[in-house]
Parts: sequence; structure tokens; C-alpha cells
Amino acid sequence: MKKETDISYRPQQVADAQAFMDILNHPDFIYFPVKVAKVEDEIAYLQAVQVKSAQGLSYDFSILDGETVIGAIGIKIDQHRKYIGEIGYFVARDYWGRGIATQAVRWIEQWAFSTLKLSRISILMEPQNKASEQVAIKTGYKLEGLLKNAIPTGNQTLVDAYIYAKTL
Repeated sequence: MKKETDISYRPQQVADAQAFMDILNHPDFIYFPVKVAKVEDEIAYLQAVQVKSAQGLSYDFSILDGETVIGAIGIKIDQHRKYIGEIGYFVARDYWGRGIATQAVRWIEQWAFSTLKLSRISILMEPQNKASEQVAIKTGYKLEGLLKNAIPTGNQTLVDAYIYAKTL
């Protein structure tokens, strides 16, 4: 198991495109609705991420093991209630089960509460995504309910999601 000190975070970069494409297209990656067809598509997405960050709409970070990109974590700011954020994350298949998502959620939560002055953070996940649910529970988020038709899938349908949240 990796020590927590081996994991670091930095703002996402266009140079992360190939690593993200490889992670998101892994066949075991079933609870994330994005499959990237071309590296150019991921580059365009990462360029848009930089614009959104500059506008205060979202903040997205790469998760690193040394110099290797192993995942991402970000927080979207509710544009009607700017004191609320929603965390999203993914970790490469080879790193599952090592506590990296849990550590990343703790890191971005602390950053968002202190730097962005948020008062509420939520995490949404499909009910079948038990690993993500465990991350929410381990980090102290409380189940608030089931949101019907809340998460888009790759085939343009909407699926239900648990909503977990934490407040200051």
C-alpha cells in the first residue's frame, strides 16, 4: 500500500490528456459516464477545465503518484448557491483499494471549506457503486437520499444517484 505522502495534487494540465484517456477507457471503469474516443477530445476538455477554473465554476486537480497521473478530483460550484460544491473523482484501476480516493476527498474537502469558504459539499454516486459509497462514508459524508434520474450515462440516459453530503 502506498503511503499518503506519495500522493500529491496539482491543477489539471493539457499534458494529462493521454493518462486520463487511458484511465477512463479501462474496461473495468463502469461508473463514470465518460469514454474518450480521441486524445484531441480530452485535450479540448482539459482546455475547457482551465477556463472554468478561471471563472470560478469548478476546480479540477490531477492525482499524482510521484510524477505519474493516477486519477483526478474536482469540485463544481453551484452557480445559484455559491456556498455549495459537488465533488467528483476517479482513480486508475491499478490503484483501486489503496485509499487514494478517500485521501483525495479529504484533501479537496479541506481545501474547499478553507479556501473557497464553502459551507456544504456533496458527492453523488450510482447506488451500485459501493466503492464510491465507502469513500463517502469513510470521509464522514451522510446519506441524504436518492436522486431520481440524476446522473447521465454514456448512452444519454439518466440513472438514479445517492446523494451524500457534509456541512460545516
